[in-house]
Amino acid sequence: MQNSKARIATFFFVAFVVSPCLVYAQQGWFPLTTGPISSQFTSIYFINADTGLVSCGDLGNFRTTDEGRTWTAIAIFGSHYKFFNNNKLGFSYPSVYKTTDGGFNWTYENLSVSDIDFPSDSIGYIVRKSSDTNAILLGKTNNGGKSWGYSHIPVIPPHSKMRVVDVHTLAFRDNEHGFVTVEAEAMDGSGGGPIGLSTSDGGNNWIGGNGDGYQLLFLHDSTWISTHFHSQPTKTNDDFNTLRYLDSIVTFDSSRYDCYRNTSYAMSKFDTNNILGIDVYFGGGQIIRSTDAGESWHIQFCFIDAPYDVYAAVSLPTKLVGYAVCVDSQIYKTIDGGGPPFTNSVNSSTENSKYTLLSNPITSSADFQFEALKAPVVFELFDLLGRQLLHQELFAGQTSLHLDMQHYPAGIYFARLGNETVWFIKM
Repeated sequence: MQNSKARIATFFFVAFVVSPCLVYAQQGWFPLTTGPISSQFTSIYFINADTGLVSCGDLGNFRTTDEGRTWTAIAIFGSHYKFFNNNKLGFSYPSVYKTTDGGFNWTYENLSVSDIDFPSDSIGYIVRKSSDTNAILLGKTNNGGKSWGYSHIPVIPPHSKMRVVDVHTLAFRDNEHGFVTVEAEAMDGSGGGPIGLSTSDGGNNWIGGNGDGYQLLFLHDSTWISTHFHSQPTKTNDDFNTLRYLDSIVTFDSSRYDCYRNTSYAMSKFDTNNILGIDVYFGGGQIIRSTDAGESWHIQFCFIDAPYDVYAAVSLPTKLVGYAVCVDSQIYKTIDGGGPPFTNSVNSSTENSKYTLLSNPITSSADFQFEALKAPVVFELFDLLGRQLLHQELFAGQTSLHLDMQHYPAGIYFARLGNETVWFIKM
């Protein structure tokens, strides 16, 4: 541990400035040319498109504030991140460090947890294994983490030949309704599996349930998506009383993306509809994307020759900008949504595009031409950070769009018309 701390202290004063700029004229997912290179990434989280954190196992933790151009080591020792309350309140764990300013300053908390969740500013929960092999330890705070009260939650009946070996996830959709997933196995190690528990009274009482995924991603109301180890994600609209498999993951270019598993292990959402997923398995893995709350998915990127059991994580801070880590010592990034349902083009027009951008780059205006619209279509304009600059509805029968860009700064922009996205450069 002392060696690890010494290594962190050394890196704390070193900024990774390999290249002053990233090659932005890329489509889909691409590896960053700057940043820490690690044999084992364990977590990544971006507060917005340019400010984020990555954990690199024994190598330590690093922060960027310029979209991944440069990285600086930070003196915390957690391997996973979670942020709450508009990304101001954040935690690094299992050895808990806390930030209240979006990850710039951290304080050590005398806690050790498997997972943590804050459904509101003041009320939060933590969970970890208990000294009792048939129970878990749940902590709750009503004052934003200044003090905690603890209770033992029985998971396995006394005198059972099973035991709790791990806690996977803790997730609340509000102050009262929450779920915990633990891993149990036989005393002789002969077998076992995940067990889900739920509460509807703020953690006072827990019952067995179906919420047994490795990650529980809350969407809205009582709707969740859960991930499972090398299995298809599931979705529920009633707090896991009923589940259905999400099996509509498709490969949009089988000649380039030779993925063969309809699975996702870790997920991140920008909003209710836009979700990013990742899985790694023996022989490969993939990044997948949904823009309709998980009802349909597209494989966007494949990893090959992946180890069997490695960490994988994704972060989706905007609709178009995403980050991923898992294998081959790289941080991956997309600035255009990553792939379908986005169709990206660097040319003025493409064979498959129904929209024509008359010039690219542009100087003062962007002019689109297209066949007469059969129905109204939403037009959206984004900057490089994924911030929406314009949202308007094109009317049925419309055949062109003139976009005045003279008051916008020079840079790269993304125009999305319906389900098609093209990007262009303003000089």
